[in-house]
Amino acid sequence: MPAKVSSSTFSSSGARALLIKAALLLAPFALLSAEMVARTLVTMVRAERAVTLRDGVFSAELEGKIRALVTADTRLIIAGDSRAERQVIPEIAAASLGGPAVNIATAAGELVMVKNALRRYGLPPATRLLVISASIFQVNDGSIDPGYISEAGLLNMTPWERAAVYADRLRSPSISLQFRFREAPPLALTSAQLPDQGFVGITGTLGVPLPEGLIDRHPWYRNIDIRGGRWRIFAAALDELAQYPVQIHLFQPPVSPAWLAYTAETFVGNAEREFIQMLRDLVAKYDNVHLHDFYSVPDARLGNDAFYDIQHLNRAGAEVFTRLLTERIAAVPPHPVAPAATGQGGQP
Repeated sequence: MPAKVSSSTFSSSGARALLIKAALLLAPFALLSAEMVARTLVTMVRAERAVTLRDGVFSAELEGKIRALVTADTRLIIAGDSRAERQVIPEIAAASLGGPAVNIATAAGELVMVKNALRRYGLPPATRLLVISASIFQVNDGSIDPGYISEAGLLNMTPWERAAVYADRLRSPSISLQFRFREAPPLALTSAQLPDQGFVGITGTLGVPLPEGLIDRHPWYRNIDIRGGRWRIFAAALDELAQYPVQIHLFQPPVSPAWLAYTAETFVGNAEREFIQMLRDLVAKYDNVHLHDFYSVPDARLGNDAFYDIQHLNRAGAEVFTRLLTERIAAVPPHPVAPAATGQGGQP
């Protein structure tokens, strides 16, 4: 007669078998996550060892544009991220505000990169205006994937600030953070390669209606934290730039009407409005720094047909926007600024 097996024995052995199967099933995913977590931690350690590089520019393109375009006679410099690179046309700005004008903005460019570049190369004696895009993406600690934060920004975080953003990455390490932490030589650009004085015009028209799920899919909006390390770095960079004997005009870029409606009453729209108020409070500290807000009061001339995607103007839209921006800049009475004493590399 076969031995009787108790229900408790069967339950425990069955549970063990289930756990073993589950462990075998999940093992590949655990190993994959472990590798990405390890890469993230290695990047964090490398960043701590690279603190001596915090004054680096880490953009061969930005340095190449400066060397190819900026001269002693340059009066107006346009800088910042893609919302300046693709939306502010030097030729139009120069005609309105006086030239020569150049556009040294780069995709994902941050204010700390501009500050470090001017430290390195100096500000031309003829320069009187800096026009800089101030996008919320430059200060969001929730966007630290490669391409969404500069190496200069990462290196200028304090250890605690960096630990906080890496903690967020360790919770969902879907993308390893592969930063080089070494500067490449400036791109060997010529003025002939930059026919529009650094402006990059893009054609196309935004398709509407917008598809569902844009907010959930985009890395910019995975987690919005705009009062952390990147905001501190932005404010410190502006403080240094404000010491130069120039007028600085920050602009909050426009977005397409479709995207404005899409994000109305969402955490994205709320964050944009919060960021604008943060900018207003920040620029109020300086007589020579001004803010032009194209987000809160949209201009009817910048309809959906003026954009090639939800947040970038196409070339035709850029022409309209540059005229609108320069009109606002021209309407601001310039405040006298005393010449700044400059050290090596033009540092104030």
